[in-house]
Amino acid sequence: EELSMSAEIIVNESRQKGNPLLKEIRHVKVVYMKDIVPDFIVGASACVMFISVRFHMLKPEFLSRRLAELKTVQFRLRVLLCLVDNDDHREAMHAINLAAIRSECTLILAHSSREAARFLECFKAYEHNNGAAI
Repeated sequence: EELSMSAEIIVNESRQKGNPLLKEIRHVKVVYMKDIVPDFIVGASACVMFISVRFHMLKPEFLSRRLAELKTVQFRLRVLLCLVDNDDHREAMHAINLAAIRSECTLILAHSSREAARFLECFKAYEHNNGAAI
């Protein structure tokens, strides 16, 4: 199914501007907004928080703080999209997985910026479909 060009992914301007995965989004329009809690809004009731393993290893407290902020807003689907960009990821992935579980987020792993962008596009494309479409 081809995505409509009118489909939009709303992006947290202050946190995600410059994220390499944004250059890989091709099938939906990207709209920047200030003062939204999630990193991406991909539907009326779906949001995505983004973390890379490398960033988590540098600032391990960041993810817990961001996920706590996410609890202040209502989204039926909360996805934690993790870019696995470090070969030594075992401990970091364990911590990221625990954080996702504790925050009632679905953890999705991507191994490249392109793959992460495709996940965002798919979340947007399927926002009005039920689980049977997957």
